Amino acid sequence: MARKTHTLIANLQAGAMAMLLALLVWYYAWAQDTGESGVIVAPIDISPPPGVIVDRVTGIHSVPIERVHVTILGSKSTLRDLRLRNLVCMPELPEQLSVGNEPWTTSITLGAAEFQLPNTVTVRAVPATLQVTLVKEGMRRMRVRTRDCWTGSPRKGYRVEDVTATPTFIEVRGPAFIVQRYEEIAVQKVDVNDQFEDFSQIVPIVDAIEGSRVRAETHVTLRFSVREEPASREVSFPVQILQPLDWGRKVTANPATVKATLSGPRSQVEQVHERNAQLFADLFALYPYPKVGFDPGSQHNVPLRLQVQDEALRAVRLEKPTTVHVEIGK
Repeated sequence: MARKTHTLIANLQAGAMAMLLALLVWYYAWAQDTGESGVIVAPIDISPPPGVIVDRVTGIHSVPIERVHVTILGSKSTLRDLRLRNLVCMPELPEQLSVGNEPWTTSITLGAAEFQLPNTVTVRAVPATLQVTLVKEGMRRMRVRTRDCWTGSPRKGYRVEDVTATPTFIEVRGPAFIVQRYEEIAVQKVDVNDQFEDFSQIVPIVDAIEGSRVRAETHVTLRFSVREEPASREVSFPVQILQPLDWGRKVTANPATVKATLSGPRSQVEQVHERNAQLFADLFALYPYPKVGFDPGSQHNVPLRLQVQDEALRAVRLEKPTTVHVEIGK
């Protein structure tokens, strides 16, 4: 009985060992089976030496690119262990660079090393080769250009009257052979659609000049002055006489009622009428001391002055007439 038990245990051990060996063989064969990752989009990150910048990276047909499409081939076990989600294309530049005032281009073929992957995998990259153009970095202090710095149109009846930039000048970095040729730098355009009052916005400078990348350490604040479109309107006013209270002389205007042309913001001009504004023949504007300056029975052309009662209408101006004929009583 003991011999049978011993034989059974030995058979079980042998069977278990055989099964274990079979699993190991199967796993090894599965691990070595080649697989592929599928297409991965990897950004390009190139670190040039100090004083040098990457002007542009191009692929097929000299088309500028910022990313490459990559497929990784290798054993399934290797692919499983790789962190492919954060794949970045980081090609190394040649040790000897000949970068001067003119652009310098080098060709880099992409392989596993450019993606920091082990040489046990195969990389298929599209494009397979990069053309990297390097230039000497330059810096120049440029004036911020405020011409044509917006898109769209303000609210109907309004317009952009003025734009100011803070700071007025900004340090711009980019290819030396580019930035040294420019004295002004444009900014990203601001949308002014439906604006009807002053506003400010922080904006960066443009990304490129002549297709070459430029940058600035600080952004620019643009302040937009938005004003109503000017309008004009004719309003009839009786002419009031501005004279000394104790003068005792009768002063008459001819004509006694004037059709005045007013100008200013449309919404304000349309609100002015005889009930909230007056038109004065200002004797003091002609002579500071009317009692001395005006002789009895004399006639004069006296300046007219518009006075509005509502502070909100102060932007309205009298365009014409500018004077009125007056007669000084005897």
